[in-house]
Amino acid sequence: MKFSAIVLSVLLFELISLTTLLAQATIEPINSGLGNLNIQSLAISHIDPNVFYVGTGGGLFQSNNRGVTWSPCKTDFSEEKILEIVFDPIDSKIVFLSTATNGVFKSIDGGLNWSKANTGLPSLNVTKLAVNPSNNSIIYANPDGYGIYKSSNGGYTWTAVGRGRDVRNFVIDPVHPNIIYAATVQYVLKSSDYGDTWSDCGTKLPSPFINGLTIDHLNPSVLFSGPYQKGVWKTENGGQHWFESNKGIPRNQTVLSLVIDHSNPDIVYAVTDRNGVYISYNSGDFWYSLNLGLEDMSVKKNTFTMDPLDSDVIYFGTDDKGIFKINLSASN
Repeated sequence: MKFSAIVLSVLLFELISLTTLLAQATIEPINSGLGNLNIQSLAISHIDPNVFYVGTGGGLFQSNNRGVTWSPCKTDFSEEKILEIVFDPIDSKIVFLSTATNGVFKSIDGGLNWSKANTGLPSLNVTKLAVNPSNNSIIYANPDGYGIYKSSNGGYTWTAVGRGRDVRNFVIDPVHPNIIYAATVQYVLKSSDYGDTWSDCGTKLPSPFINGLTIDHLNPSVLFSGPYQKGVWKTENGGQHWFESNKGIPRNQTVLSLVIDHSNPDIVYAVTDRNGVYISYNSGDFWYSLNLGLEDMSVKKNTFTMDPLDSDVIYFGTDDKGIFKINLSASN
């Protein structure tokens, strides 16, 4: 009885915190200059947080003022669907992006010029990209249907290194960057040698089709995953064992994306396919709906992004309404 009272007290405190947060939160579109409102991808530079890129269903746009205004990037792929955008973690002038029909492109001058980086890729429909934070010459890619490919020379050439067929997400251990996880349609795969070899680490998950995947930057043994129609599952030992972490999330939800607050890893966000966004204040023990109208929007999974300078500010893209900015603090 005493334990139950403590649990209820904690939940009540969190509910009051959420009510206070929602009362002072604001949400607004930031689409000035954005010529296409079908948002596919969004990236913010952690080195220069004024610089945003957004990939749409028809071209690439850039902002140099934190999304206040946007301008189209002059590229040879202006009508292309941009599936993924990643900044080099060491040099913010270097940017990679992947497209639905023309593969990978690389810029080394802050988006002024782009060159193809496809040698060795078996398909030009590249759905996911990731750059290793300790060695920016190492890049991972998923040519759709062909598993995991790796480049060790900054994207100039690629080599097949792993199965996985359809990779939904790459996650790199921030403390031990030789360890990489991949969310695939064949459970979660793990590599301990910079992606050269891969093994299963998620076969205890309730579905092989994994969507969202994220890692705790302070305790990288903790990861969250989103198995198809099974909500959120969590591991506290690097994927050796997974357990359900779904209280508060409706049944049969597919979690498309998971994001951990970079200033407080107890706060986790889950983007669902049908019910908007959920927030947990206790590392996934309980979830609350973030009712800001998000449940009526199709939040794109490659776009839910925190401001590198202020975790109370979140950006996300939609299918047809462009980009929105959430401010969870009235003082900002």
